[in-house]
Order: sequence, then structure tokens, then C-alpha cells
Amino acid sequence: MVSRSQYAHRDSKNVEAETAGKTLQATQGQADPAAALRAGALVWIRLASDPVVQRILLIDAPSVIGWERWREMEQRYALGMLRAALEATRAFGPELVDVFAHALLASLNEVALLVARSDDPGTATRTAETVVDELLRRLLR
Repeated sequence: MVSRSQYAHRDSKNVEAETAGKTLQATQGQADPAAALRAGALVWIRLASDPVVQRILLIDAPSVIGWERWREMEQRYALGMLRAALEATRAFGPELVDVFAHALLASLNEVALLVARSDDPGTATRTAETVVDELLRRLLR
């Protein structure tokens, strides 16, 4: 369980920006856009096991800050990164990138929620990593 002081401390440090930064950092140095996309997605799945990330970004965000603000954050950080990554892979025509980015974001967030709500986060994270890796492998062939 996350204490109020942990919540307030990490919230004040802008957890969404921290998470985006860690995701971006994982993609740096990847020559292949598909490999960069995988690296960023897998970092997000791993971060979903962090109790503060769970509480602030996955569980409380839509109800605490409101759905519209939460969607703005998603647009600014996650969706924008996914759009850019999918464009770089050239796996889809430009007219499909936005729809695939939304579909991928929804999938990644649902898998992250499974990790966040699991009684065994270690096993859930390993399983989620396998599933996300396979999803991206099939999507980007």
C-alpha cells in the first residue's frame, strides 16, 4: 500500500513525466524503430509493478484528475510516443498510424492494469512482458 506521504512526494515530482522519461531513456540507442518501441513498451509494463505508479497513473488518475485531464496526459506522453514509434517503423500507412497507436495504447494500459492488480506482480510482469513482446512482434512483421 502506498502511504499518503509517498503519494504526495512522488506526485509532486510529476510521476507521469518520470515515467515518460524512463520510457524514452529505454528507447535511446536503439537503431531499429521496432526494437525501440518494444523497449519502451516493456519499460511501461515493468513500471506498472511500482505501487506509486500504479496508484497515480493507473488506478486513481482518471477519477482524481478527471477523465479529460487524464486523456490530455495520455496524449502528451504515451500516445505521442506511440505515434512517433509506429511512424518510424513504417509498418502501416500514414492513415492507419493514429488508429494503431490508440489500439496499442489501450492494449498496453490493460496489460499494465493486470500487472498492477495482480497478487503476484513478479509473475504477472514476466507474463505481461512475454505477451507484449509477442503482440508487437506480430503487429510489426
